[in-house]
Parts: sequence; structure tokens; C-alpha cells
Amino acid sequence: LPWPVWVKLAAGRLVASLAFLLLGNAFRSSNRIRHAYLALIALFAIPTAFYAFSYVTLHALQLDSLSSILTAVYAFLPFIILAGLGIFPLTALEAAVFAMPVLVAEAVAGILGFDMLSLGQAIGTAWLSLMLAVVA
Repeated sequence: LPWPVWVKLAAGRLVASLAFLLLGNAFRSSNRIRHAYLALIALFAIPTAFYAFSYVTLHALQLDSLSSILTAVYAFLPFIILAGLGIFPLTALEAAVFAMPVLVAEAVAGILGFDMLSLGQAIGTAWLSLMLAVVA
């Protein structure tokens, strides 16, 4: 990737990693349900925020074929987040609440990047995201 872009993405990854490290230590000794909900919110907010950051960073770039393949990995982050919801014993309402910010972030990215995706790709992405959220 070009010089300023890879530095921004590396810094974003470091910030996200630090946030996960802090989260891992924040509620270690607590057994309160309120703290569990706060930890889950943060657990899903961190990668959602990183997805939004990486999308904004990569959106307007004109990349060669290898770079565009490598950056396509960032587009899969919402799928990973939504699939991760399935490992938690959440009610349907709780899962829907946790999935909503991810679905909204992906919808906004799809609308902003509509010039980069075909209608079929946009619908397929939205459908897969919705199905992962429903399964979770």
C-alpha cells in the first residue's frame, strides 16, 4: 500500500489492539451483568470502529490489483464480527441490539461506496450480513 495509507492502517491496528488489551483487563474481577454488557458493547464496538476507520482510509484509493486484493480483506470484517455474535449465549433481542451497529456501519459503507460495488454485490453483502445476524 502507498506510504500514508499503510501508516494509518498500522496505527489503527495498534489502537484497536491496545483497546482490546485494555478491555481484557477492565472487567477481569467483576461478575456483574452490567459489566458483562459493557464489555460486550466494547468488544463489538472496537472492530466496528476499526472497520469504519479502514473503510474511510481505503475508500478513495486507486489501487493496483495486488493492493486491491489485500485491502478486500478489510471488507470481510463485518462478517467476522457478526459471526462472532453466535458464540455468546444471547437472547434474540440482545443479539439484534449488538448486531445493529455493525449492520448500520456496513450499510453506510455500502451506500458511500456504491460506485465501487455493483448492485448485485451490494445486495449479496447485505444479505450475507443479515443472515449472519439472524443466525447469531
